[in-house]
Amino acid sequence: MDATNLAKELIDLHDHPRQVAPFSSRFPGLTAETGYAAARLLHAHRLAQGWKLAGRKNGFTNRGIWARYGVDGPMWGAVYDRTLVFSKENKAAVSLAGLVQPRIEPEICFKLKAAPARTRNPALLLESIEWIAHSIEIVQCHQPEWKMTLADCIADNALHGRLIVGTPVAVDRISGLA
Repeated sequence: MDATNLAKELIDLHDHPRQVAPFSSRFPGLTAETGYAAARLLHAHRLAQGWKLAGRKNGFTNRGIWARYGVDGPMWGAVYDRTLVFSKENKAAVSLAGLVQPRIEPEICFKLKAAPARTRNPALLLESIEWIAHSIEIVQCHQPEWKMTLADCIADNALHGRLIVGTPVAVDRISGLA
């Protein structure tokens, strides 16, 4: 399966928001790998348009909702300077213009100050985090009634729409590392 045609559709969908039949129903053999390849092409297009990568997001980390959405694993996508909002005093106004079927999700954000150690030791992992913040993600779905596969979600930048970040708190203030 060629990711290029799917990426062209993704670019058009984000430029002209609307619902479409799931990609997996129209691109036979769509896999997570092909979805990521299409997402990389969407990412390259955005960078060429002047967007800046601001971070990464994980999605579907809660196994309890996989059946509801017809997915079978977690995924990741990109957050951009144009989709990221830092609240002021934990308040923010966010436009939903251009988002399709938006939904709100509570999140936890963190900023890395160093690459995490390859360990399961929580104290060592915390040493790689600069700050943590309560956040809200606005996700979106171009497929009617949120009926899609994991590959559909992956291709569509992990359903990311907006990310609103609350007041960052230094990890050493909450972890006992100070």
